Amino acid sequence: MKKIIFSLILLVAISANAQEKDYNQWSIEAGAGFNKPVRAWTSNYSTETVSPYTFNVGARYMFNEFVGLKAMFSYDNIKSADNTPDFESKFYSYSLEGVANLGRIMKFESWTKTLNVLGHAGLGYSRLAPETGIYNDAVDQMVNFRGGITGEIKLSDKFALTGDVSVLANIRQNLTWNGGVDNHSSIQGVMFNGTVGLVYYLGKAKEHADWYLEENTLRKELDSLNQRLTLVEYDMKDSDNDGIANYLDQEP
Repeated sequence: MKKIIFSLILLVAISANAQEKDYNQWSIEAGAGFNKPVRAWTSNYSTETVSPYTFNVGARYMFNEFVGLKAMFSYDNIKSADNTPDFESKFYSYSLEGVANLGRIMKFESWTKTLNVLGHAGLGYSRLAPETGIYNDAVDQMVNFRGGITGEIKLSDKFALTGDVSVLANIRQNLTWNGGVDNHSSIQGVMFNGTVGLVYYLGKAKEHADWYLEENTLRKELDSLNQRLTLVEYDMKDSDNDGIANYLDQEP
């Protein structure tokens, strides 16, 4: 009974200490891939169905194993398809997004230790800079909304391979993607991105919040505690019935 009570007391203490974060919370990431602006265009202009290229970098902070925040910068090169008039535009976007660890929320740990999924969504700032056409000196500035899904494959405690699909919508975009104008005073521009990249986890702890399981830590602590208690119990016994506990009894 004493052993059980002692174990419960230590379990409560361990649970309290777990709030001091036994996992890393910061990470940095980078990715590259393709973009597809779907609207708005001047008539007869478009990009290829899969159009290179996009590049992004970001930093993420997880408040706990389930939610966090991510800041990201993305650059897109937008070029004409082979069967359309030539054009080229540069597109820059910045965003601050909330992140949900969907893999933990849906308990992926019950069937995998190396796969995970994150959801992200938030607002930001965009700049569209046409390189061709009559507005090639113009810069269109707007507010954006970005959301997407990121798949993760754990490579090690410090690295994960990522694949992300996102959609970005610009609010009050005034120029088309090819650098033209629309009959409307304001355009709702939409672009899809698909990227592959790497995440590097910062910090001295063994695992990042993406992969951390508190129950595993508690289980290890309890296993270690049980081993120590078993040893203490043995040391307190008087195996040879000489009135002296084993740990004080030097004779066999």
